[in-house]
Amino acid sequence: MSNITKKFLNGSILSVLNKSGDKLIGLLSTLILVRLLLPEDFGVIAITLMIINVTEALGNLGPANYIIQKKEVIDSDIDTAWTLNLLIKAIISLSLILLTPVFSRYFTTPSLETSLPILALGMVIAGLASPKMLMMGRNMEYGIPFKVSILQKITSASGTVIAAFVFRDYRALIVGHLLSTLSLFIFSYVFAYQKPSFSLANVKDQWGFSKWVVKSEVTGQIRGNIDTAIAAKFIGTEFVGPYQIMKYYSSLPVSFFIQPILTPFIAALSKLKDNPYHFNKQLEKVCLLMCSLSLVIFFVLHGVSNTIVTVVFGENWVAFTYVFQLFSVLIIASPISICFAKALTAMGKVKSLFMFDIGSLLLLLLNFSIMILYTEVTGTNFIYVKVATDFLICIGLCIYAFHALSFSLNVFWMKLLLLITGSLMFYFMTLHMNYLDMFIGWQNEILVVSVTLLFNVFLSLMLFRKEFLIILLKLKSLES
Repeated sequence: MSNITKKFLNGSILSVLNKSGDKLIGLLSTLILVRLLLPEDFGVIAITLMIINVTEALGNLGPANYIIQKKEVIDSDIDTAWTLNLLIKAIISLSLILLTPVFSRYFTTPSLETSLPILALGMVIAGLASPKMLMMGRNMEYGIPFKVSILQKITSASGTVIAAFVFRDYRALIVGHLLSTLSLFIFSYVFAYQKPSFSLANVKDQWGFSKWVVKSEVTGQIRGNIDTAIAAKFIGTEFVGPYQIMKYYSSLPVSFFIQPILTPFIAALSKLKDNPYHFNKQLEKVCLLMCSLSLVIFFVLHGVSNTIVTVVFGENWVAFTYVFQLFSVLIIASPISICFAKALTAMGKVKSLFMFDIGSLLLLLLNFSIMILYTEVTGTNFIYVKVATDFLICIGLCIYAFHALSFSLNVFWMKLLLLITGSLMFYFMTLHMNYLDMFIGWQNEILVVSVTLLFNVFLSLMLFRKEFLIILLKLKSLES
């Protein structure tokens, strides 16, 4: 095995461990915080981070990516990347501090006058991290970034929990985010010390690369945060906090289970792009697997949502169970749309995906505008519009990919549609029986989910017995 291959494998393992550890630490700390803080406390920080993320995207020049893609790197390249990144973060931070009263009045959230300047200052502190960190990715040295990231998350999470016991309000979350940037700054120099030097010698070269990074980053951040901005403006922090928390936790199965399973299957697609038949067969297997898993996860999350919210989040959050339920619907469509997005990427249709992202952002803005102009803006209406639009976007991406990849609606895809619609119809029919009060509370939820899962397994085996057998045989051959 070559040295590059070893570094790649070690980097992949550390990357997975880093993401898993980061999510696990965040999950555990949040589960403690939701019982110590009120939903509106999370709303204040959600609005603050939304402003920070969108404005920071305007200056995200991707210094690490710039260094990685250079054929040859000299000291002035690193110094320029570090300096330019710091200067832009400082300008954005100063602008946010000066505009804090404007944002506070616009969102009618006085607490922003405390949270926004402090978190804006954190951007500058993060920008001061050791310039040596920029070279780690290029040299495929992932050990130090892994240590820094884990220590950063542990410091932030433990500090937030301690501050929550002391303050019992949103200030605990401010402390946590400030500790996160401070620990990044400190640990970067502890493990990767390099004296920074201010230089703008190669600024023109970096900007030529970074302008495309900025376009993509800004589009992604606007699409990811536009719902938070609208909810904060028209509904308030008492809704934004629970909205963000429920959206995040309902999507955890996708990031924890679906995407890790999806990665090795999709990696094979790029090798098969010159063989349309095998490319299509590989994608069919991936979509079948993702569809089966996503249906099971949806039935569990949606079916026992009341119990999950009550046990995990506590009584203060029970009123927002419907948010968790509605967001869980996206689990049905998002894994399959991710499969098709990866397939388009493997075929080199990146520009088409970018244009689709622009179109989906415009559709989301259009639907929110119609809601604001013609209906009452309530939490329930807002969630319905958001989830319905995202679901349509997922379906639209699948249809677009079908056309772009020259697929035909053959027997396989017809059976997959039958599996999805048949399982969902059976679930909602069984859920309706919930009102017959055969059992009480969680017992009824468990009964509905169990019966639906049994039917789902039966229907899957009846329709795809041969396909599942092939997948099992391949997995068994990989083990041996």
